Amino acid sequence: MHRETRSEDTRLEKGALVGVALLIAAVAIAIIVPPAERYEISVYGAYPLYFWACLVGAMLVGALVILGSAVRSTGRSWIYGLCLILISNALLLSLPFVRGYFMYFRGDPMSHIGYTIDILNTGDVLGNIYPLIHLLTVALSAATGWELRTIAMLLPLVGSVVYFGSMFYLLPRLFESRQHILMALPFVMLPILRRAHTEYRPFGLAVLLLPLVLYLFVASQRTPAVGFRAMFVIALLSMILYHPLVGLFAVGIFLIWFLGRYVPRIRTEDLRPTSVVSISAVVFLTWYSNFTGIIVRFDIVYEAIFGISGGESPADNYTQTVQESSPPLIDILRVAVFRLGIEFLLFALGFAFIAVMTYLLLKDRTRIDTFVFASAATLAVFSLGGVAFLLIDLIVPHERPFQIGKIFSIILMGGLFYLPLKRIDWPRHESKLRAIVGVFLVVTLLLLTGLSVAGAHQSPAESESNHQITEMGFTSATWLSQHGTAADRHLEASYSYQRYSHALYGLRTGPDDIPPSRSPPAHFGYDENSFMGESLADDQYLLVSHRARIFYPEVYPDYQANWRYTPEEFDRLERDPTIMRAYDNGDQTQYLVNGTAE
Repeated sequence: MHRETRSEDTRLEKGALVGVALLIAAVAIAIIVPPAERYEISVYGAYPLYFWACLVGAMLVGALVILGSAVRSTGRSWIYGLCLILISNALLLSLPFVRGYFMYFRGDPMSHIGYTIDILNTGDVLGNIYPLIHLLTVALSAATGWELRTIAMLLPLVGSVVYFGSMFYLLPRLFESRQHILMALPFVMLPILRRAHTEYRPFGLAVLLLPLVLYLFVASQRTPAVGFRAMFVIALLSMILYHPLVGLFAVGIFLIWFLGRYVPRIRTEDLRPTSVVSISAVVFLTWYSNFTGIIVRFDIVYEAIFGISGGESPADNYTQTVQESSPPLIDILRVAVFRLGIEFLLFALGFAFIAVMTYLLLKDRTRIDTFVFASAATLAVFSLGGVAFLLIDLIVPHERPFQIGKIFSIILMGGLFYLPLKRIDWPRHESKLRAIVGVFLVVTLLLLTGLSVAGAHQSPAESESNHQITEMGFTSATWLSQHGTAADRHLEASYSYQRYSHALYGLRTGPDDIPPSRSPPAHFGYDENSFMGESLADDQYLLVSHRARIFYPEVYPDYQANWRYTPEEFDRLERDPTIMRAYDNGDQTQYLVNGTAE
């Protein structure tokens, strides 16, 4: 037996060398390709297709080595596969650094940088609903001497390390069989949480902490050590205070666990029950009841659910877009796969696990403990809940409950393949049926790996553009703020001066008279007038980013009839006698438009 195990380990190690070669090739390509000189529409377009094939191949080889060790060996060759996946993850998630991005997030994260500046300027967190992430950023910046933006880019990567490490230690706490643990390991090491792995957002960082909270919770329930219980409470408090919605989700998760203890045929092994539901609810209510905005949001959700009021749901918006642009079916499917493919694949497989688990329970062929049952129930609640958020305007994006559902689905994924192999008796054609399960397992891993890599960053494949922020964007905003009333009267084409102002000067301590963002007229008014100035009643600054110039041709190349601006219209700005170029740094251009409309 020992000789057979050693022989199998040798074969797996040789297989791992193939993954190492693929990974080395991917790293070499990443180094050889020059960094971005200005805004690029997608990190995926910056590298050749064979780079992504090498990266996905290295991850898939790593997963197969782990699975081979699970079913054919009792050795430790699975470690090589684990290292392949983790190093591939590190390369994938750190590509914004490799590309030389100044910052890698737009929108809300830029305002979160502003909150950290407020703390530095005032020394307090008054009115700050997300204080922990901002205090952590300020503390790390002070300790390391690094800029706030650098810390903000690093924190999601650190959170991802915590996420993968917690998943690694959680599996042995949930499952007893070595084979079950190893069959689950390749799945939980995939970066399925999309932007949470790369962008500076309180919700994303809180979600990355969830596996750590789950690990400490399970450990505190199954061991009498006081240390686990203390660390669990600290981690739970931190996660709840990072974001109110995750705090509310935590209350729901632990309520499901509490109710699951009373379900017949569910094995309960609690040593010292913790009042986890009460702790979560008290912390959530104590902290967030002090913020009027949270209470207002609850009122809006209540009114939307009971039909008192409500706007258009995400599904309504998608339907309207399809009706207006009439895209071919292949484009609809492409966007759906890249935006929601990993969610619905995981949820379909998760419900398949629930079906297998239910069958085995009814046949009395296995016992499911409280934690596994609660994980399955949580998957069902948050996946179906996310669908409700997709169909009803509840303010919260449907992606957020989906994130919770994905975590619990991926934890259970190994069981979907382990239970049929070990707990179901195959009376006929046993070898063929087991082979089918094996093929299904490999295909599932290939799909999940490909979708995880494709969804880690924004891309035109999902009708989105890169969230890269250039240094030239900041120099442009600085120029605008230093030139009299320019910041008070401007139009923005794919540029948000307000967000840049937050990241430069803070929210509370920065300018408080920034006008709301306004877009230029469609086609800069050239569809109705000879000159843009004829569309404006007074003089305005026009802010045009390189992103605006390339957005429609790169993201929607086949829908020119729906473009708001065309390359020819951007060129026309340079010849328009009512327009004077006031500033240009190669990535950002600012024009002064002489309004002549009466």
